Amino acid sequence: MSFSPNVNDAIKINGARYRFTEHPSAKGMPYGQTGRRATVYQVKAHDGTLYALKVFTQAFRSARHAENADRLLPFAHLPGLQACQRQVITPQNEKKLVGEHPDLTYAVLMPWVNGETWQEFMLAQHPLTPQQSLVVARSFASLLANMECKGLAHCDLSGPNIMISALLITGKSLEDGIALVDVDDLYAPGLPCPEKLPGGSPGYAHKTAPQGLWSAEADRFATAVLLAEMLTWHNERIRQQAFGEQYFDTTEIQKDCPRYQLMLEALRRHYGAPIADAFQLAWQSETLNECPSLSRWAELLDTSLGTPVAEIAGPATGFVLPTFKPEFKPIDEGGPSPSSEDTTMAASSSIHANTDTNALSEFSKAMNSPSAQAPSGNNRWVWILVVLLAIALIILFASYSSQAQELQSNRWELSNARDEQATAVANARNEQATAVANARNDIMSNIVGLNYFRATLSDFYNNKTIPVVNVNGEQIGELNLGYGWFYGENDKPTNLHSLVTVRIFLNIYAESETGYYGFTTNLQDKYDNEERHLPSVGSTLSIETSGYKAAIRVIDYEKDSETAGWDEPAFGALVLDIVISNQ
Repeated sequence: MSFSPNVNDAIKINGARYRFTEHPSAKGMPYGQTGRRATVYQVKAHDGTLYALKVFTQAFRSARHAENADRLLPFAHLPGLQACQRQVITPQNEKKLVGEHPDLTYAVLMPWVNGETWQEFMLAQHPLTPQQSLVVARSFASLLANMECKGLAHCDLSGPNIMISALLITGKSLEDGIALVDVDDLYAPGLPCPEKLPGGSPGYAHKTAPQGLWSAEADRFATAVLLAEMLTWHNERIRQQAFGEQYFDTTEIQKDCPRYQLMLEALRRHYGAPIADAFQLAWQSETLNECPSLSRWAELLDTSLGTPVAEIAGPATGFVLPTFKPEFKPIDEGGPSPSSEDTTMAASSSIHANTDTNALSEFSKAMNSPSAQAPSGNNRWVWILVVLLAIALIILFASYSSQAQELQSNRWELSNARDEQATAVANARNEQATAVANARNDIMSNIVGLNYFRATLSDFYNNKTIPVVNVNGEQIGELNLGYGWFYGENDKPTNLHSLVTVRIFLNIYAESETGYYGFTTNLQDKYDNEERHLPSVGSTLSIETSGYKAAIRVIDYEKDSETAGWDEPAFGALVLDIVISNQ
């Protein structure tokens, strides 16, 4: 039978107890995520720390996980590699647990990494601002460049294996913003080669991946594709054209397809030629060695870019003013006539370029025509008029350029305003989601979970304390089983048979601070000759606080004597069922 835990089920690993948590979006279901190789469950330790329990499918259970645990541990301190800190369940160290649950053989317990996977970002079509796209890409490239410097490679980079922290997206923290999971096939000098070499993930695998990926260069192609996705995810057309859980369809990889051309165009427009050329180099590569290194990507993103160019309506316009330097000589010296140097003008629009070139051509012809030669006669005035016309044209061009620059500036301001609005909306949604989650947690923390207990007479004699937990498995109070009054000397029994008075006390921590608590005396024997209150089988009692209730049912009771003396046993067999619930 396959391993199928329930919410709040407890499991003991290496002497510590962990409880399976509830899925935040599926009430009553354990928090688990199933992938190609394993199902990862979220479990909570006694102190509230969250861990991930990775339960492999039959095909991927291997003693190699246990052998590599100590070898991976030195990398756990590196940024983004906390998943390398792991405990492995083996038949040798957890014989009883593996005997009860064979599917837990070689399961791995490791720290829980908070955040959202890049695949979830793409499936949910979460928009990013240009600044957020750049921050995410830079953090990812920096993490991988650091790994590359130490000779490490993940060997199966894809959307589900990249965790992105909400603090990175909101700009509240740039540290530990991205982490990698599924590090089971991590490459490092000295690590043994996996029995089954990774073959890459759909949408991110190089053409050579079917031969097996396990080398220092294994991440180069997947990194290029992932960085391109991250850098352009603020572009609405890119999001609309995405294949699904990744941007490219598997059949499109390294082919000159429309999605590739759209991606290349977006990279060139938003970030310039160096970034686009690096992606193009990886896309057209025949081997992984031909792809840009991870440190090269980090260098390009850190030194070559500021804020990416946002999308604006219509083409950009502008031009360079022509260079015009007339040379003058005295008119009465009879020297050669004044001449103009060749003039040039560049424009981003072909219409402007043609118009400006024609105007300058006519000006040059006029300056070099016989009628423009100086000195003497009416030609002098013609020459002066031509010069004045040239000055007027320069002023006109300068004015037009100023207007074009002002229009471009307005477009930039509009684009920045849109980005700020999108950021504000995203922050508001995040704050709303956080508030809803906090409110839900507050509600859930006050709802009791499965609290059913069976108590016997010896439990009262031993002053047993039973924890009361909520649906999240967190202790919110306790049930105390005892005997007698705190101040009565005669209440202290010398042995089990002399136990006369029993008592149940319900203590809910949050309510006891304000004086709310409950207890029962219905199971007490009165002193000496006073009337005895002895329970009968099937009778039901209760303890109540302001928000909680304990129902107690007597299922077995036998008194030794109706007139038992003080030193004679008042209770023979006493068994109670106790259930705690909300009011």
